Amino acid sequence: MNWHSLVFIISGIILIVFPTIYAFVAPTNIRKQSFAYQTYHKVEAEVVYSELRPMDSSARYIPYIRYKYQAKEHIYISDRISYVGYYPYEENKGKALLAKYPTGAKIFAYYNSENPLESVLDRSRPDTKSIWLLLIVTSFVGIRFIVAGVYEK
Repeated sequence: MNWHSLVFIISGIILIVFPTIYAFVAPTNIRKQSFAYQTYHKVEAEVVYSELRPMDSSARYIPYIRYKYQAKEHIYISDRISYVGYYPYEENKGKALLAKYPTGAKIFAYYNSENPLESVLDRSRPDTKSIWLLLIVTSFVGIRFIVAGVYEK
């Protein structure tokens, strides 16, 4: 076995292992988002603070939205937008999101009645198709790399 074959085999293993690990870690947040979609209760909330925070030295930004809501006679404060789906944005996309949640705005949040500290602004159903598609495609590519490495002459 030459070094070229070994590179193919190692690359194939990496293409199988990392997406598989991700497929087992990501579902935790996906399950939480699905639970929120199905069971969280709608409540009126108020945006206490919203800003777009720069991410390191890149041209990417993270939306930060702090809101308060009342549930079961207590006032809670949260900054969770969603369990999945909100990642660093380009500046214009981040500003478009913040336009929905300006400081002082009356909005709706969704909270877990079993644990009112848990809340989200967006309880939309998570898209799990893309995760499974990524896992399947990279696994097939990884298998192809391994086969190419084993049978290379």
